[in-house]
Amino acid sequence: MKICCFGSLNIDMVFAVNEFVRPKETIQSKGLSIYSGGKGLNQAIAIRKSGAQVLMAGSVGSDGKLLLDECDKCGLDRSLVRVLDSSTGTAVIQVNDAGENCIILFDGANKENDEEFIDSVMERLENGDYLVLQNEINNLDHIMRSAKAKGIKIFMNPSPIDERLLKLPLEACDFLILNEVEGAILSGADDHDDIMKELEVKYPDTGIILTLGENGVRYRTESGSGRKSAYRVEAVDTTGAGDAFTGYFIGMLSRGEGIEKAIEIAQKAAAISVTRKGASGSIPLVEEVIGFHKF
Repeated sequence: MKICCFGSLNIDMVFAVNEFVRPKETIQSKGLSIYSGGKGLNQAIAIRKSGAQVLMAGSVGSDGKLLLDECDKCGLDRSLVRVLDSSTGTAVIQVNDAGENCIILFDGANKENDEEFIDSVMERLENGDYLVLQNEINNLDHIMRSAKAKGIKIFMNPSPIDERLLKLPLEACDFLILNEVEGAILSGADDHDDIMKELEVKYPDTGIILTLGENGVRYRTESGSGRKSAYRVEAVDTTGAGDAFTGYFIGMLSRGEGIEKAIEIAQKAAAISVTRKGASGSIPLVEEVIGFHKF
């Protein structure tokens, strides 16, 4: 069984600020760091750090050597990462003193995945393989329908939310892994109980994993439903927390763990990641996660 993460690869420019910049305001940054990022790459790295093998698929521009090097350093199979004669996707990220972030994305090569390339990716996958998706690349409709037709299990992290996402065949997904804001938009509800109920009605055959930050995780799958409390840590930078959770959850499922255990380990990985700066670089190794005991 293979895991393919078909998603974005970005260069992250992270500005440390006291508070987020407001309209008509110019502020001084306390620091600038440049990292590899993109939800696709971050989640692929998290899957790999969980101990599973992963195939990265996507596109970078001619300025994307940093990202190719990161794939190699982390042990990803990047044979399906194309280098195009365009600009690499870039994220401008502000991180404030509370460890919160806000992000501006430039799609670049991430939105240049044509159907011919998508079909070449699908040729590498078989019935029962895992396909991990996010909403930072184009042609997701074609990707989802092609994967479903082959019996590939689809794990969708519907982020960022936009009008295009709402038109996708999300019912084709085996799992939706989403946060409170994304859950509220997809369900049309605000209360956590109502979000879960509405998502079950809309996507009855899809497992729902709803992450709620300090309020833990709610989940519903064919084997049952429940909630898990959050681990308490002092956050420094929350940029890669969701990707750490998603990658570890999928990685642990691929290694035979049940839903509850996979969520528990994924929560630990996310908790460790927010105590560090950066996105992919903040994701812990599986040995660190297994040894994490803070509640």
